[in-house]
Amino acid sequence: MTEGEKMIRSSIKVRLVKSFSIAILIPSIVTALLGVMMIRKQVIAQAQARILSDLESAKTIYNNYLEHLKGSLRIHGTRMILYGALERKDRSQLGPEMNRIRAAENLDILNLLDASGKVFYRTRNPALADDDLGSDPLVQYVLQKRSPVASSEIVSESELLKESEELARQAAMDITPTLKAPPSNKTRITSGMMLKGAAPVFTSGGKFVGVLVGGILLNRNYEIVDTIQKAVFRGETYKNQPLGTATIFQDDVRISTNVRNPDGSRAITTRVSAEVADAVLGKGDTWRSRAFVVTEWYIAAYTPIRNLRGDTIGMLYVGTLERPFNDLLWKNLYIFLGITLLAMFLVSIIAIIVADQISRPIRAMTEAAKKIAAGDYSQKVVVSSEDEIGFLAENFNRMVSELVRAHQELREWGETLERKVEQRTAELKAMQSHLIQTEKLAGIGKLAAGVAHEINNPLTAFLPTAVFSWLIYRSMIPAVRISKPLLTKRCVAGKL
Repeated sequence: MTEGEKMIRSSIKVRLVKSFSIAILIPSIVTALLGVMMIRKQVIAQAQARILSDLESAKTIYNNYLEHLKGSLRIHGTRMILYGALERKDRSQLGPEMNRIRAAENLDILNLLDASGKVFYRTRNPALADDDLGSDPLVQYVLQKRSPVASSEIVSESELLKESEELARQAAMDITPTLKAPPSNKTRITSGMMLKGAAPVFTSGGKFVGVLVGGILLNRNYEIVDTIQKAVFRGETYKNQPLGTATIFQDDVRISTNVRNPDGSRAITTRVSAEVADAVLGKGDTWRSRAFVVTEWYIAAYTPIRNLRGDTIGMLYVGTLERPFNDLLWKNLYIFLGITLLAMFLVSIIAIIVADQISRPIRAMTEAAKKIAAGDYSQKVVVSSEDEIGFLAENFNRMVSELVRAHQELREWGETLERKVEQRTAELKAMQSHLIQTEKLAGIGKLAAGVAHEINNPLTAFLPTAVFSWLIYRSMIPAVRISKPLLTKRCVAGKL
């Protein structure tokens, strides 16, 4: 088989397979890319939808703490020992009861104020009293509305020191420099964020006699964030890391969190990124997206924490590890790609089979054409299909039949022509022999004529003399009678 024939034999099948492969590969790649994009989009959408739901759950838990604080203060504000002491202005019996209430409600501060807003009894520092808290927003609210209230508030260092140095130390934090945090010269915070509540104190007769104020300092207090983690994320872990985390920010500083540092400690004192700070603290929006938190990427959501006046004083964050979603994405991607590759493999096999079925009759016709060119006219191509290939094979066979018939006619015509050529050759040879004989006779005639001519020339000159002599002779011999015509004839014939 020649190189050209090899190329013809292989190129049809190869080109068909290539065409099928391209027709399969391009849609498969496009489908894979679209599938990846759709899967990623769906996974991210599900993660963000879930994180918003988690954030709502976290806000509910946070607000429940506020509601519980407000409700407990309202209930304890009805105790007779409290309004009795205010009416009598007797602090001596308040200590044990106030400490019991503070311990039962897990409060960091618990103060009883009189009807003007001055401190009547400070549980953690009984020696300090009579300072005016009438400017406190919650106290103002109760004094005006005569109803309980609770909100998140910033408590200054001086107010904390009035309660205890321990609270002031708990609130104070040295800020850890953090990448992507907004520019700031702040290196330390001394104030604290507190869940703070106030409730009116009424006598049994309904007379307003004072305000009961209580609060829970959130700095380094991990009860709320751990409760959120357990309730929202059910304490689940992923590859030995908590699946979800929660954080409370005072301004842009983490003051309570279960996000961990590489050494396992809680990542408090770090700051939030400038992007989040601008959206949540600056604009008061809820923010959700990917966020790099300490050491890992999270799908995160942040919402503002506002005080009673509506000012944004911090943020509540919940985040879930992005890694499980990425692993799920890759898992789905591998499954999708596996199905795609399997489909491509199966379709490629089908393409090869189809290409072979298409090219096999063409190869058969190529082989038949080669044998026909070598003189074997018995070749036939058998194709059972009724498509274009079958039509081509049928016409090929018809062409071979016509070629055989034409070849037979040509051979018969050649044999007839050969016989005619032999006949004409014989005739030509006969004619040639006749012509040669004729030419020989013509030559002899010409030679005889020449000889006669040569003889006639002297005889012509001698004839008058002969005649004259004959006349003399006749006159001399009258008895001898010679006929002139006979004499002339003989002289001409050369016999005289």
